[in-house]
Amino acid sequence: MKNMEAAYLERPGKIVVRRIPIPSIEENEVLVRVARCGVCMTDVHMYKGSFPVKMPVILGHEFSGTIKKVGEKVTSYANLTGQIPIKIGDRVSAIPIINCGLCPACLRGKSNLCESVQAVGGAGEIVNNGAFAQYIKLPARILYKLPDNLSYTIGAFIEVTACCLHGIDLSRIKLGDSVLLIGAGTVGLLLLELIKFQGPSQIIVSEGISERRKLAKARGADFVIDPMRTDPVNKVKEITSGQGADVVIEAVGSPQTTEQAIQMA
Repeated sequence: MKNMEAAYLERPGKIVVRRIPIPSIEENEVLVRVARCGVCMTDVHMYKGSFPVKMPVILGHEFSGTIKKVGEKVTSYANLTGQIPIKIGDRVSAIPIINCGLCPACLRGKSNLCESVQAVGGAGEIVNNGAFAQYIKLPARILYKLPDNLSYTIGAFIEVTACCLHGIDLSRIKLGDSVLLIGAGTVGLLLLELIKFQGPSQIIVSEGISERRKLAKARGADFVIDPMRTDPVNKVKEITSGQGADVVIEAVGSPQTTEQAIQMA
């Protein structure tokens, strides 16, 4: 097969499926057949035109797939134990940023702050097409092998889960803390799972959608608040005996919930 189908964002609000040649790879790149790809809110913002991106572009950066071809100089890549040999047929996911590896930020391990960072699937000065396509080419160094017991579907959640884990690390939850989580969408529910491992005394979730509140309760939230029917600030103060939550994690991204987060701490 020489061609593939790919979904191009041609302009805000318009995505067109095109039949195009399968990408050719360079000596340090790998060709991956995409198995699963999620839709991130960043994709939605680019689709709506509220996030800058050069068009036309293939979006999609939360994905998993199978290696179909490797470049001449590619011999290994990363997994949880370090560098391992790479081979066709390996199941993989990827870090969706391409950093230089040489600037001061990269040398400090802050690849997301790279002076010449490129994003996979849209944003940036240099456009790197994403995974809303049958195939994607990527530098081998940003790929990670999936464990054998991890499905392609779960593999597509690795990037967003890593973002959530970074947030948990920054929050510095201590054993016995009361934790308030604002929002129980995909990111919020992933955060909830990670919060439970930190040993909080109680987890409070504020969420306006009934189905999400039910999921949050089923997944371990001690209290769930409907902010559409009750004042969430007063309710959190009531639950915490007037103290407010020790740690507040905002997983909605709106000015209103950000202000509430400050008031409920």
